[in-house]
Amino acid sequence: MSHPPGTAVLADFDRIVTFDSDKPGDPAELTHGSIVVHGEQVAWVGPADDLPAEYEALPRERFAGLTALPGFVDSHTHAVFAGERRDEFKLRLEGAAYEEIMAAGGGIHATVEATRAASTEELYRATRSRLEEMLSTGTTTVEIKSGYGLDLDTELRQLGVVKRLGEDLAMDLHPTFLAHAVPPGADRRDHLD
Repeated sequence: MSHPPGTAVLADFDRIVTFDSDKPGDPAELTHGSIVVHGEQVAWVGPADDLPAEYEALPRERFAGLTALPGFVDSHTHAVFAGERRDEFKLRLEGAAYEEIMAAGGGIHATVEATRAASTEELYRATRSRLEEMLSTGTTTVEIKSGYGLDLDTELRQLGVVKRLGEDLAMDLHPTFLAHAVPPGADRRDHLD
């Protein structure tokens, strides 16, 4: 039987964490398992001893001593931003209301200002660092919202950074627009210009 290019057996995992088809949503664990991949698609998962005959002649990569599990999905991030607001966390713990923090120049508008002031390359480097850390801990799919620009130019720059990172990193990135605040000085009825 002929298989498409990129088809291989990822063999001899000590454990494979997958989903139990008898109990949707529940994890299942296989010991001494293998995975057959066709490019980026999983074609078969099961105990190594039950590998279907049609896959026996495929190239094998051995993963003894390792565990395979599905990648994590983070469905709500605002990963493209500049600045930091760590000091606000302390204020919140001390009882300050978010409105007080915003009135003092903090809150989302502080992030908007820093993001607008950052170069596209600065936004790229900072976001890449965040995403590489997420990838190192198992996150493979990320929705990234813009919304820290609150003007057309910065929103487009944020979305451009996401597009470039999607080409540069081995992650699935999904850009969306979500603004949590009205631009400074704008009326709620105004639109982004």
